[in-house]
Amino acid sequence: MASAGLTLAALAFANPAFAQHADDDASKGTARPVTPLNQAEWARRIIEGYPVEALRTNAQGTVGVTLTIDTQGRAAACKVRSSSGHQSLDNAACGGMIEHARFTPAIGDDGEPTTGNWSTNVVYSIDHTYHVLPGDSPPA
Repeated sequence: MASAGLTLAALAFANPAFAQHADDDASKGTARPVTPLNQAEWARRIIEGYPVEALRTNAQGTVGVTLTIDTQGRAAACKVRSSSGHQSLDNAACGGMIEHARFTPAIGDDGEPTTGNWSTNVVYSIDHTYHVLPGDSPPA
């Protein structure tokens, strides 16, 4: 039996062409900016949430997001900086970031946790690759 392989791209860290960073404005007045925790794990969870509607229509794109990180290291808010052109992907990117992304909070000059911002790109990409197992025929 031939199996269709579905490859989904993850966050920008999987693609060096995209930058992820603590926002410059949020970093002012902080001794340490926010830093992601277990990023590979939550990136996987975000991409596993690829919207079914987007898969059905082969919607792909890059969503630029900026997160507001609270003093507990959770994404308290998400703003789409640049749209993928598909509302379902934009919504999934922010929803997934708020649900799954975790950070070490920023530390202010006073040594206390403070809010901060962090930006990245979420790349939604579908690679329809077919793998033919021995004795099978490729799809027509």
